[in-house]
Amino acid sequence: MALATLTLALTIILSQISANAYIYSSPPPPNNNYPPLSPPLPPVHSPPPPPVPPKTPYHYSSPPPPVHVYHSPPPPRKYSSPPPPVPTYHSSPPPPPPKILGNPHPLRPTPSPPKPAPSPKPRGPRYGSPWQKKPSPPPPSHAYIYASPPPPPVHVYHSPPPPPPPKMLGYPRPHSPTPPAPKPAPSPAPGDPGYRSPRQKKPSPPPPPPPPSHAYIYASPPPPYHH
Repeated sequence: MALATLTLALTIILSQISANAYIYSSPPPPNNNYPPLSPPLPPVHSPPPPPVPPKTPYHYSSPPPPVHVYHSPPPPRKYSSPPPPVPTYHSSPPPPPPKILGNPHPLRPTPSPPKPAPSPKPRGPRYGSPWQKKPSPPPPSHAYIYASPPPPPVHVYHSPPPPPPPKMLGYPRPHSPTPPAPKPAPSPAPGDPGYRSPRQKKPSPPPPPPPPSHAYIYASPPPPYHH
């Protein structure tokens, strides 16, 4: 009796399994109705992967050199080539400020401006209306007293300065007078060799004009003269 009941139960279970089970020669197709499974675990018999070493910025075949700590300013840098040139101005540099030849007197104070005269009373004969009064000039501010006259003002060029004047190759030289014109040779008297009578004389060319005084001799043509 018990054997028959056990056999019947096994038969029912096997029939349900055979009705719902499929026998595949290959793995069954994936079921897309379920979320993807987690990645498979590595097999137990394979060793774990080696740990990744931390990345270092420098790989030395030998220990790195020690860093020198300066207790004083570091030495100047030694160039294997000449140092870079100093940048130059694309235009002329500004002129230096003028030197003060006479310093302000250390013991003499700056003179105070004169006090204005008291205005006349309205009843006086010299009283004038406000629009007739002349404004007084402003007092000089921060006046300096020089032991010597102040230097002349320095002209500041907003463009490159003009070129220097051409060099004079001849006269006038400093401390040398203008050379005098050459004297004409005396004409031969009658009876002297080379004397010619007035009929034999040829008209001599006019003498060259004397050079103007204080003439400048240029190595190149002189600049044009504007009237």
